[in-house]
Amino acid sequence: MACTSIFYYANALGYEYLTYVGNPNFISGNIYESIAKCQRYYLLGHAALAHGLIAGMNYPIEKKFKIYAPSMSNLLLGISFFCLPLGYLFSKIGALNQFSVQLSGLSFVAGAIALAFAIRENKRVNLWAAGGLFVLNLL
Repeated sequence: MACTSIFYYANALGYEYLTYVGNPNFISGNIYESIAKCQRYYLLGHAALAHGLIAGMNYPIEKKFKIYAPSMSNLLLGISFFCLPLGYLFSKIGALNQFSVQLSGLSFVAGAIALAFAIRENKRVNLWAAGGLFVLNLL
């Protein structure tokens, strides 16, 4: 079901069974932008549903593992600073290009969450580092 929106978009572009057949229907306006907006809402709805399901779960099982991090903002900044140049490096290597998108996304998310934790922990150095990293990820 998650692939149906991708197939609809490919059909709107004029593809049928992965071969270009042209678009027999005249599409007025910018339908592609509307399709992309619908796909973003579709993804946001599924993320909210999954988040609600996970938040509502209650596991009575004792947790066996615990990650010790003295500062969550330091941990997230480290992950973000590690993934950003690695993603850039992977984008220059042909076979590893597919991983660069994921690493850049991970760097962006970790930097944004590190910014929130730096504000919460009142760490000015981490705040500036996370803010700079956030802006750097937007470039």
